[in-house]
Parts: sequence; C-alpha cells; structure tokens
Amino acid sequence: MVEPFERKSSRTVLETPIFRVREDLASHPVSGHEGRYVVLESPDWVNVVALTAEGRLLMVRQWRHGTRSIELEIPAGMVDSGEAPLEAAARELREETGYEASQWTLIGQVRPNCAYQNNTCYTALAIGCVKAGEQDLDAGEDIEVVELEIDETRELFRRGELQNAMVLCGLMWWLDGRGDVEWSPAAEKSSK
Repeated sequence: MVEPFERKSSRTVLETPIFRVREDLASHPVSGHEGRYVVLESPDWVNVVALTAEGRLLMVRQWRHGTRSIELEIPAGMVDSGEAPLEAAARELREETGYEASQWTLIGQVRPNCAYQNNTCYTALAIGCVKAGEQDLDAGEDIEVVELEIDETRELFRRGELQNAMVLCGLMWWLDGRGDVEWSPAAEKSSK
C-alpha cells in the first residue's frame, strides 16, 4: 500500500503575485530515502462553460504570455481568497465577457498537476447568459468575446485549435454531462 512521504522541512524559494514556489525535504516512508521536492503553491482556478440564452457557447480569445500565442479559451481565472468557486466563476464571466447567467452549477473539478502543484481547477456551468454590461478587464488584459455553436466547438477541438488543457477538461465535464461523450465498452471494462 502506498503511504504518504514525511515532510521534514519546508522553505519558500520564490514568491510572486500569482504563486509561491516551495521546496520540501521529505523522506520515503519505506526506504527512508530523503529528497527535495518543489511545489508550486497556487490559488484555485475556475473555468466557466457559459451558454447564452440561445444555446451558444461563450469563449474568449486572448494573448497568453506563457505560450506566446493568442489562445481561444473559455472564461476563467483565479479564485480569490475567501471566495467560493461559483462566486469566482460569476465574477470572472462578468469581468471577461460582460455577461451574467441566470443559472449556475458546479460540474467538475480536477487538480492541474499533482506532481508539483497544490491547487484545484473547478468548472462551472453558466446557463442563460445575457449581456449585462461592458467587460471589466485588468490593465494587462485584452480579451475578445466569441460566441460559437456547439458543432463549431467540436471542430475546433478536432483540429487542435483548443490547446489549454484546463479548457479541454472543462469542456469534457460539460459534454459528458450532456451525454455527448461516448465511452467505449472496452475502456469501461478495463477500468473496473
């Protein structure tokens, strides 16, 4: 049976406005081997699968400095300290798109990278979105709002034009909830 490693010590290596890098000295519970492990401490994130009253998917196109490219994504952002995921989702949708939703549901959560990150990414479904005002962007943001039909979204996925893993995960939660994801019987048998 796998057991937790024992953390012997911990120190902050770097602090930024978005995340903190921590280095832990930890020992293996069976072998006793000690190693240094780096952890990226980050706030939780939230993705928003936002559907207009007409059933179109709201997406955002924006510059991403990490990949140095313009990406097509769903509205998303950090969950502020003390904020519930659905509150963050409503705030991010309003800020990035100017839209508000009549109905909210939390449809999934994942851990972006358990090997060295400690946060959770939540996905919220926003139904009945209507334009409620203008975008409220941060000084460093430039976001174009895009409305797509479901079939257009599938084609973007198939062509590899959606690259953000957390966006794809959020869309999978939504599509699976709609019954649009076909799980093969062979995969179901092997997972049991």
